[in-house]
Amino acid sequence: MAQQLKTLKKTIQNSVLCFAAGYFSRSVSQIQAHSKRFFIRRVFQKVLPSSLSQFFFSNKFNVFLLLVLSVMMCSLMGCITQRKYVKYRFKKEEKRYDKRLKWNPSKTAIIVVDMWDKHWCLPSEKMAVLLAKKIDPFLSLLRDKGVQVFFAPSGTTQFYADTANYKRVKKFKRLFQEKLDWFYIFKDEPNMPLKIGCEDKGRNLGTDPWTKQSQFLKIKENDLISDNATDIINILMNKRVNLVLYAGAHSNGCVVSQPFGMRNLKKKGFQVALIRDLTDSFTQKNRLFPFQKERNKIIIDHIESYIAPTIHSSQFKNISFF
Repeated sequence: MAQQLKTLKKTIQNSVLCFAAGYFSRSVSQIQAHSKRFFIRRVFQKVLPSSLSQFFFSNKFNVFLLLVLSVMMCSLMGCITQRKYVKYRFKKEEKRYDKRLKWNPSKTAIIVVDMWDKHWCLPSEKMAVLLAKKIDPFLSLLRDKGVQVFFAPSGTTQFYADTANYKRVKKFKRLFQEKLDWFYIFKDEPNMPLKIGCEDKGRNLGTDPWTKQSQFLKIKENDLISDNATDIINILMNKRVNLVLYAGAHSNGCVVSQPFGMRNLKKKGFQVALIRDLTDSFTQKNRLFPFQKERNKIIIDHIESYIAPTIHSSQFKNISFF
């Protein structure tokens, strides 16, 4: 029985290919020719009575009927696989390349880094509000597709100590126990361009004012909260995640350098990528680059060249199905 189902599953897939080829040719004889090529008729004769097999290939309408039945059965049996692709961008030898990445949402996680409620740098605090409002609907999109969401507001996770999102982190089987430190630079990576610092030099509170995550980021039931790299990697291994996306602040600081940041996870064998339109840099103004948007592009350029590829969030809204 299992072998018959397997054969029928393959037959249905081939019948779809058969019909597509014949439909464009507008010829029943060519449909039959393609059916021989894909061994449709031979396999159908093994699975179905000969009378039904002859009926399906007798004329064009019946082939169309076969396609309709095939699609209906495929939806029940799961024999049509939805293959999802996103474009990622990277630089090599001063040239920018776009490549297609096969994307499996169930093996993907996203880490939202240091999206605090307050910041001692006023421009960063204002930007965090705007950024959070952009990240939140993107997270809803990913959740609907089955992506695991991590919130990592470092230094403030104890605020969520009584929540299920925080407690659940420690309940996973221990597959990883190594303690990781900050990772500031790869061996062959030059220093980050531009000087790190606040645009508004007149506002410095002297202490870290953040106490929790931004109120504009909604935490859902299946989300996880942690700023512990060991726990995060342990969960990624338990869930067999192979692609880790990053969003949040800042692209030239915590996003890449934290113990749970892009450099460390890349070193541990994970495929990492930055959502380039859902991050911000922490850079000082200068005469050459007075605008934050320009400075963000320079940091993104460095990340694409030496750390990891980037993906635009719109890629996840327009998924291709084959």
